[in-house]
Amino acid sequence: MGTIILIQLRDEDEQLTPNYEIGWHLKKSAWGKGYATEAAKVILDYGFKTLKLPVIYSIARSENTNSLRVIQRLGMTPVGRTTKYYKMELEMFKLVNPM
Repeated sequence: MGTIILIQLRDEDEQLTPNYEIGWHLKKSAWGKGYATEAAKVILDYGFKTLKLPVIYSIARSENTNSLRVIQRLGMTPVGRTTKYYKMELEMFKLVNPM
C-alpha cells in the first residue's frame, strides 16, 4: 500500500540535522482513503511520546496537493519555502510536541 517515514533530515551536504521529518509514499490506488493521515497520526504520536521530539517537520513540493492536504489535516503549521533539504525548493511545515 505504501510507506510512512519518520527520519532525520539531511542538509544540502548530506549531513544529519537535528530535525525530523514525517513523510509518506502511497500507491495511487490508496490515495484519497485517509490512510496517510491515519498512519501519520500514529507516527507523530510515536515521535512525540516515545522519541520525545520537540517538533516534527514535513516538506512537500508545492504542486503536491494531496500531500499538502494531509499536512493540513494533521494540523501542521506552515514554516515557508526552503531549499535546505533534497536540493530543491519545498514547502515546509511543522508540528510542535503538544506534551
